Amino acid sequence: MTSMILGLVLFFSAHSLQVADKMRLSLLNQMGKTPYRVAYSIVSLAGLILIGLGFADYRSGGMIFVWVTPLWMRHMALLLNWVAIVFFAAAYLPCHIRRTLQHPMLIGIMISAITHLLTNGDMGSMILFGSFLLWAVIVRINIRFRTVDKKPARASIPFDLLALAIGTASYAIIVFWLHPHIFKVPVWPG
Repeated sequence: MTSMILGLVLFFSAHSLQVADKMRLSLLNQMGKTPYRVAYSIVSLAGLILIGLGFADYRSGGMIFVWVTPLWMRHMALLLNWVAIVFFAAAYLPCHIRRTLQHPMLIGIMISAITHLLTNGDMGSMILFGSFLLWAVIVRINIRFRTVDKKPARASIPFDLLALAIGTASYAIIVFWLHPHIFKVPVWPG
């Protein structure tokens, strides 16, 4: 679990630079745009790899259960995670979802983290998904108090439909392929 925690620290340190404007601008000026992006990507990827390896190691060593999840909660999580992934897609499109939520990716991370916390009653999941939830809440609060939220100048329904299509396709890939084959955790009942 130590490598998972180190991975979380690396991943969130890199991603927190996005809201630490003075530090990010200082690093950009010192390093230049391309070297900064390369370093950011390397640190983020290293963090993700350590998170994955650490969590897999924790799971293989025997999980520490705190509670058992009721079956109905798993069904609710399936629906809410679809919404979260649609929000992820909407974060990159000039759509009404993005215009209304202002930061749909952060809201999607919060939804996904909450559903994973509710459906995984073990200590490692609580640390992993609790960290993502805490980070997203802190960043959202920081953005809220730091800037005046600006809505995208234009939004169109075709981009909302595109966000829905991309989110739904991504959700299907995650549920039917990524989760059961890569993470070794089937999420679809039956």
